[in-house]
Amino acid sequence: TNEHALSAATILPRASRLELRVHHSSRGEFHLKSMLVDDAALCLGSVNLTWSSAHLNAEVMSCLKERDVVRRHRLEFEHLWQHSAPLRLDD
Repeated sequence: TNEHALSAATILPRASRLELRVHHSSRGEFHLKSMLVDDAALCLGSVNLTWSSAHLNAEVMSCLKERDVVRRHRLEFEHLWQHSAPLRLDD
């Protein structure tokens, strides 16, 4: 449920100094889940980092190593990150 995701979003930044950001857009949401690994691989899919995603849901994740695809995705991510606001959990 969203309660588990919110719980993780509340605990992880404090425990690991992880910075979370929120990107507001009038064009819709960037809903794809992706993970860049050492600028060498790009994993894309429907997987959430939640217990239910790992144990209950039917999810898909594909990993690519094509350098140009990894580079373009990193550039798009950096653009979104720069135009996002830090998520303040104390507010």
